[in-house]
Amino acid sequence: MSPLTIAAVKEQSGEIPIIAAVHAQLQSRATRVTKGGKPYFELVFADSTGNFTLKIWSDSPLQEAAEKLTDGIILRLEAEWTQNQYGVNPNNLAWHHLDDAAKADFLTGDPETRQKQEHDFAEIQQFCASIIDPRLHALCDYFLSQMGDRFRRTAAARKIIMRGVAGSSSMLHK
Repeated sequence: MSPLTIAAVKEQSGEIPIIAAVHAQLQSRATRVTKGGKPYFELVFADSTGNFTLKIWSDSPLQEAAEKLTDGIILRLEAEWTQNQYGVNPNNLAWHHLDDAAKADFLTGDPETRQKQEHDFAEIQQFCASIIDPRLHALCDYFLSQMGDRFRRTAAARKIIMRGVAGSSSMLHK
């Protein structure tokens, strides 16, 4: 099953559950206490399209695993997703660690972000190719050959990390 974005899960879920997987990065994990004094975890996950908060109750089979999660980890969340006035709710939630290829794919962002990044990177390459000074031209070529992949992913990664913060995630355009 191909993963959905967080925005797609929010858009498609309702009272009737949808079975879906989401690739998301853990932004924060906090321990909270219910009015009855029982501890639970509040996990905030994000991707390049949005974020949501999940609660892992003390009697959940995932409680012990949630305790071991660290901020920044990228997971595949599989569940039967519903949504009500309090937000998105996962039923029968399971998570899995992503392999390196899936992590790299996640960090490139949603299709719209990927397309924009490709366009922006092509503009950067074109600008570097137009530099007349041979030393600066060689420096730009070296930088792009060494850091090009990271440079391409920067906008998507920033969009994921800074989800909800006002401002542009673009490298070239506002």
